[in-house]
Amino acid sequence: MGAEPVAGVRGGICLSLLFQSSQSLRSTEGVIIYSSMVIVALTLFFMSVWTIHVALAKAQEKELMRVRRDLAAAREALRSEPNGAEYRPYLPVVVCGMYEQQVLDASTWPFNPTIVGRVFASAAAPLGVYLLKLVFGVGGGL
Repeated sequence: MGAEPVAGVRGGICLSLLFQSSQSLRSTEGVIIYSSMVIVALTLFFMSVWTIHVALAKAQEKELMRVRRDLAAAREALRSEPNGAEYRPYLPVVVCGMYEQQVLDASTWPFNPTIVGRVFASAAAPLGVYLLKLVFGVGGGL
């Protein structure tokens, strides 16, 4: 489940808030129900993000093992090179070292500014509708 299904849940929560009376929204039960719905939507989102994170972390670890094996082999080849003045034996060491750093720098969390904005909107939109409904004190329904 990505950000789009959470947006659908957010829209459903906001729409249902519009059809509630101000009195029911002021009740403890109303606050608990709508807070629970927002928490469930955010939990579903973060559960899906967690599974993606775990998969990316495993892939990163696997790639690090491979590149470190290649780097060790390149270092060993460099040590056994009788001609230390040639630059060719250094190239695999440099390339593997740079690639290892790139793999280490790669994020295993699938966040970007768009996703963070959508998650924030998933919590803020229902709260905004709830507060507007209470401030304007509209009775039952719209």
